[in-house]
Amino acid sequence: MPGTPQSNLADAAGAPPCIWLHAALPEADAPAALLARRLAERAGDLSVLRTGPADPADPAAIADLLGRRRPRLALILGGAMPPGLAQAATARGLPLVMAGASAAMAPAVAPAAPDAVGHGWLARLLGRRAPPRDRLPQGPVLPAQALVTDADAEAAFAAAGMARGAITITGPLEEPSRAPRVNEAERAVLARAMGTRPAWLAIGLPEAEDDLVATAHRFALRGAHRLLLVIVPDDPARGAVLAARLADRHGLAVARRGAEQDPDPDSEVYVADTDGEEGLWLRLAPTVWIGGSGSVGATSHPFAAAAAGAAILHGSAPGRHGAAFARLQSGGASREVTDASALGAEVSELLAPDIAARMARAAWEVCSAGAETTERILAIVAEAVDPVPRLGAG
Repeated sequence: MPGTPQSNLADAAGAPPCIWLHAALPEADAPAALLARRLAERAGDLSVLRTGPADPADPAAIADLLGRRRPRLALILGGAMPPGLAQAATARGLPLVMAGASAAMAPAVAPAAPDAVGHGWLARLLGRRAPPRDRLPQGPVLPAQALVTDADAEAAFAAAGMARGAITITGPLEEPSRAPRVNEAERAVLARAMGTRPAWLAIGLPEAEDDLVATAHRFALRGAHRLLLVIVPDDPARGAVLAARLADRHGLAVARRGAEQDPDPDSEVYVADTDGEEGLWLRLAPTVWIGGSGSVGATSHPFAAAAAGAAILHGSAPGRHGAAFARLQSGGASREVTDASALGAEVSELLAPDIAARMARAAWEVCSAGAETTERILAIVAEAVDPVPRLGAG
């Protein structure tokens, strides 16, 4: 990886080195928070300044901020460089690094101005005088390094004038997901109660989708009569009402965790109306419907299920997690369904272990891709703060 140019700014007197994190879009807030936490682990060795899309971006405000904090490096996360930041940073010699950059975020190449044509022999032949150098069209402000999402982004940044060696494909910028924690003792107890029964999970289920998953489950039961549906409602307080609805309206045999019941061989649905046990159910049910994605918008980030090794099913209403669902779907890690019969058919197909395992593996690859970008950024920051290898370092 090419070295990061060093800033000519001295740190503020007596202050630790400062790194500036700018989340250019709201979607970059979570990755910025993660990076800030990781960087803060350096304690007194480093201070972190975080700004976001709502912060002032006019050149005067940015110049004032640079003068007061004197950062050594500016990291632009998940969006294009604000013009004011690019100009102020360039004027002060502050290195800029873009991360999670797509092709659309590449600096624009300024078109040639009419009076810039013919500055050579043709202009002299026609008796034209070349314009002063300060009137010549200026090229785009380029970052010192760009961590880009794909080959298209790499080409776009190269076309803007960046050297290929300063561009690295690391994938999207996002907070790496971890599977929710699980109480292993509880998992073992429930695994014994469920035995070898296949199971699928509806997690964060809103009331608007109660009938959807119940109908889908009845469809899937035709081909797998021992299949168990586990429902984690979006609000545990509605567990009793949900259980009654499933029994009365859909004729399903229901057990409820909130009533201290375990799923027995006759249970067709298990309502998990308790807080903080999502990791438990993700470990027990390998196929997951992301609640809300078929109606009001997904109630949870799908990468938590992906990190747990689940095959993911969802509707066409991803809510604020649209980018994550799009990545899962394009990577073959999830499937979109439009109605109850389609959901039931997908659940039935994913009972085949090889198909579910293939989707789960793809989901893990997608949700863990952001970790590489995070690690590259941390390495760049370490080089900017302490570019000289310590004696004895390997």
